[in-house]
Amino acid sequence: MSCQYHHTKSEIDSFNGRIVQRVIDNGYSETLGKLLAAQANFESGHYCNPAFNEFNNLSGYKNYGSKPNQYEVSIGNKASDGGTYAGYAALENSVDEILGWLEKRQKRGYVDISALVTPKDYVMKGLLADPDYKWFTNGNQPPTQKQIDVYILGMSTISQKLGYIYSQNKTLIDFTLFGILTSGVFIYYYYRWGKSNHKF
Repeated sequence: MSCQYHHTKSEIDSFNGRIVQRVIDNGYSETLGKLLAAQANFESGHYCNPAFNEFNNLSGYKNYGSKPNQYEVSIGNKASDGGTYAGYAALENSVDEILGWLEKRQKRGYVDISALVTPKDYVMKGLLADPDYKWFTNGNQPPTQKQIDVYILGMSTISQKLGYIYSQNKTLIDFTLFGILTSGVFIYYYYRWGKSNHKF
């Protein structure tokens, strides 16, 4: 993936570390911090998008009022699917808003933050747990199963690359990688067979 905002590995490691530390500073576990870091990497394209680089927005959180709320300092860039992203003074404030979003749903009885220990938990028991307002939607409709699977797989793959291993998702990742590999082998041999047995 090309990125107009180039960050070194040490800078990316620093972003991830700051996210984890902010979650811990808010009284939550390192595990939850790693989940927010994986989500931020997934949503921002490894910190490549304008929402992060210009407005410190980690996870595509949108501004839903006419002015910033207590976490935000500005209205950010326009979102491709409508609305505008929230702008923050620092990435730590973006972490605070994500945690606040989860805490609101915990107070309503939809989420148990302590139970969010794997990417699948985080998505299914956290981001999608509120029947009235899910984290990501398909327009005004609930996300499709494919969207959900892509989100879980994306967070899981990033978690493994960052060294945040979650055994619950290992089978999903291994199966997907196996499918990609076998498809490539099939295409290779099909192409070779086609070139040697057909005239074009």
